[in-house]
Amino acid sequence: MMEVITDISNCIGEDTEYAKAKIDRCSEHGCKLVLDSLPHRIIFKGEKLVQTRKICDCIIFAIYEGLKGNLIVGIVELKSKTVDTNNVVQKLTNGSQVAMNILSKCKMVREKLKFYPIVLAKRWKPSELKTLKKRKIPIADRKYNIIHEKCSRRFREIIQKYR
Repeated sequence: MMEVITDISNCIGEDTEYAKAKIDRCSEHGCKLVLDSLPHRIIFKGEKLVQTRKICDCIIFAIYEGLKGNLIVGIVELKSKTVDTNNVVQKLTNGSQVAMNILSKCKMVREKLKFYPIVLAKRWKPSELKTLKKRKIPIADRKYNIIHEKCSRRFREIIQKYR
């Protein structure tokens, strides 16, 4: 299944804007998503892909054997301070559109995809959680609940918890 990640890497090429947006880890301002247990992955920095609108911090494509080798797509926003729900929803929505554009460009099959719109924050206020739980992110004709966790969670644990 690693060939799916290789296919995406080959599809985006070396000299494209996509290639320039590739990063090694998903972290910002002391908040991170731990990816050490998912070795087959590609991570893009959202702000390097799109400068004209608000976008999430990281877009991750990974293979997770626990889901029959399906391609996992993480749309991730990292918050070190206050979580503004409207802003987060806009960033995750824009990030999901960019992820779909990449998948379309690379001709990836949608039936074998699992999307995870995620917000990690250092701390959560009850009012932020209450508002965030009511919101959904539209991705490929479906609406997904926003996953909210604390910083430094492992992506693999989030996948297992919310699959």
